Amino acid sequence: MPGCKCLKLICLVVAILASTAVREASAQRIGAYHMSPKAMLAQVFVQGARLSLVNRSTPRPDQIARGEILLDLALELVPDDPELWRLRLELASEHGDLEGQTRALRKYCALVPEDDAAQLQLVMSTLSRAQTLQDRMAQVRRILDNPGSASFSGALRSRLASFLAQAATEVGDVDTFRRYLRQAIDLDPVNKQASVMAYQFVRDRGGASPVTVGSALMQVVYASPMDGAARIDLARLLMREGLYESAAEQFAVGNSLRNHFRDDTAVFDWALCLLAMSDFDAAVTMLATAQMSRPGILIDSEGGEMVEPETDDSEGGVPQQPPNVKPADLPLDLEILRLVALIRAGYDARADGSFTTIALELERRAAGNPKALVDLVWLSVLFDRHQARHTEILRQLVRTDSIDEGSLARIRAWMALNEDDRDEAARILEKLGDDRFALYGRALALGDGDEDREAAIGAFQGLLDASYGDMVSLMASIEMNRREGKAAPSDHGRSLDRLYRQWPPTVRRPQHDVAPLIQFEVDLNGTRFSYLEPIIATVTLRNTSEVPLSVGTEATVPTTAFLVVSMQRGGGVVEQPPIIVDLARRLVLQPGESITVEVPFDSTLIGALLARNVGQSVGMSVSGILDPRLDPGKRIGFGRLGSIDAERFVERKSFPPGEKELSQWLYFLGGSDPVERLRAIAQICQSVPRLKDSEARDTQRVRLANGLNDRFERMPAYEQAFACFFLTQDQLARESFDKTHQIAQRSEVPMVRVVYLATLITDSESPVLDASLRHENPIIARFAEANKTGIIKTREQLLKARRRELERRRRMRR
Repeated sequence: MPGCKCLKLICLVVAILASTAVREASAQRIGAYHMSPKAMLAQVFVQGARLSLVNRSTPRPDQIARGEILLDLALELVPDDPELWRLRLELASEHGDLEGQTRALRKYCALVPEDDAAQLQLVMSTLSRAQTLQDRMAQVRRILDNPGSASFSGALRSRLASFLAQAATEVGDVDTFRRYLRQAIDLDPVNKQASVMAYQFVRDRGGASPVTVGSALMQVVYASPMDGAARIDLARLLMREGLYESAAEQFAVGNSLRNHFRDDTAVFDWALCLLAMSDFDAAVTMLATAQMSRPGILIDSEGGEMVEPETDDSEGGVPQQPPNVKPADLPLDLEILRLVALIRAGYDARADGSFTTIALELERRAAGNPKALVDLVWLSVLFDRHQARHTEILRQLVRTDSIDEGSLARIRAWMALNEDDRDEAARILEKLGDDRFALYGRALALGDGDEDREAAIGAFQGLLDASYGDMVSLMASIEMNRREGKAAPSDHGRSLDRLYRQWPPTVRRPQHDVAPLIQFEVDLNGTRFSYLEPIIATVTLRNTSEVPLSVGTEATVPTTAFLVVSMQRGGGVVEQPPIIVDLARRLVLQPGESITVEVPFDSTLIGALLARNVGQSVGMSVSGILDPRLDPGKRIGFGRLGSIDAERFVERKSFPPGEKELSQWLYFLGGSDPVERLRAIAQICQSVPRLKDSEARDTQRVRLANGLNDRFERMPAYEQAFACFFLTQDQLARESFDKTHQIAQRSEVPMVRVVYLATLITDSESPVLDASLRHENPIIARFAEANKTGIIKTREQLLKARRRELERRRRMRR
């Protein structure tokens, strides 16, 4: 059965990953291959693969084919290099080669068993072959029950349990869902998928207490502490249970992680919490910032054109309006909260302006809704801004029977309160029964004695117990604070508060800019290098927090880094495309744990440039950027947990060769050191085109060329291929190395012929290319076909670019 075959394959992977011998070999590999001769050639193949795919967001089939062949040749040379298998996986994924992906993953996981992110990818890739969801569920159960799965990390087993829980919901198996969901969270508390499923389950099933829902939501935030939306949800829940201070803290953190100033309900709830704490100035400032984040009105435009503020909405930040833009008004309910804040903070003039804004809006609405005038009169008495015209509006409402008895009674009661006629206010409000504003007003109407003060505080608390999230509860809380009382949370709120206080500060209020959660470092293996000496950047990502952090694209710790390199040569500075480093090598980083990735520059396009500049000194400034982002000005910045590592300068010193250097190259060419021999080959091939314009230099050129020509046929195939990479298309060099060219062109060894075609053939009608197309070796023939297609496509692109440039110039002349 297909399912049994898949299970055997997975169990085989488990056994491989459990191998102690492989783990020991993996621990010894770092730094071991960088100076081996075959690894040097492998890096040349990697350079060729990268060059074949450069400048294409979606590679063509011919580019994919060239890249695959070059990488496969590199892997023949160094089959135990895990980074090459990662590259092979990326290339297979690029064009949907499932078999290639699985093969590359198996090889990589055997070499790097500690990479549980890759192990998960391998298991899921293998599961995709199963025909039905039930078959996949059965296979995952057998994997988890297999003793070999003990070698899997807890995070990996947690992800597999999450898979089963999610699948169980799709087939309606509640018992399986609960069992494996609990297992997933127990194995890895920062498994966000499992935490979200648990929260959604208790939230949506009905009947769950606020403590149960809140603890599940806290687990989501613990699993993903940089998720601003989850924190806003938590803040609202805390607010509803009377935990205003904790709620305000979470609103602030959530907004700092992702700008929620456009979410009017979130801004309202946040402002309500600040006001309920009597933090009036903070509320005024926050509401002003919310207003600045809204589209403004261009002052100079005739039609009131709306203009977006100059800010990035994706993350928390202070928005800035251009000087010729007037901020738009806040929604009415937010302006009312601002009025409360301004009055209580003692900003009377600004409060008058705020009330005028409210009055104008309500009068505008009254054209289609007479009740807006009722609201206007009510707010005028509630906030003691009643004027003669409001009295006239009230009379008109009464004459036209446009106001209900309850609203009229509340207005008259507050008019009495404003006149300090407490008895009259209490008499009127008594008739309104359990109306919340009536209960609030009756508490305000109590006397100033100790007994009345205690009664008022008790009444205010009773209003809060009924609801913590409306205008009445806000006013009641403010009055309690004014009377030196303190609003008590609900019973559920007390339980939630205990859970909240148990959180580590890192989770409750992460401050990455003050106390970084992660540390990002880039180290180089030196500062001065000779020609073809390996330059290696070691990129390290370390969890410096006190809690485990999930790793990945949708997780807490970002995994993409740039190495930004500026090359200085010949008196100029040349910016290079950044080297992209994938740090997704673990599912979770425990406190103190780190991910380390070595990046040999030899395998990058920068390595190719360095290799082809013999005899010329090159300086490079290198800096690292974690979680790179393009800001609105198209400059490279970084995300919330991103950072920039300090710039480092390295130098490859080189000088035009003299007689001594030439003699050394010829000596090493015939010597026993394979690495020095390869260096000598590269320097000879690259220097010969430059040895001209004098009899002495002509003599040197002939001497070097003869040295390589005489030895080329006897060289091992990998050395021949290495030499082909450094040969140039210069006519003088072509003539000098004629014998070498002829041998390489006729080579029956794929790696030699492929490098020659990739490096030296640029004519789609080349006889060498045609001969290779007809070759019986499928690798040579396939590469020749892809190379010919690539040459034709490149020429077509160049012609199109030239035509566009000519057309542009014609238009400019007109």
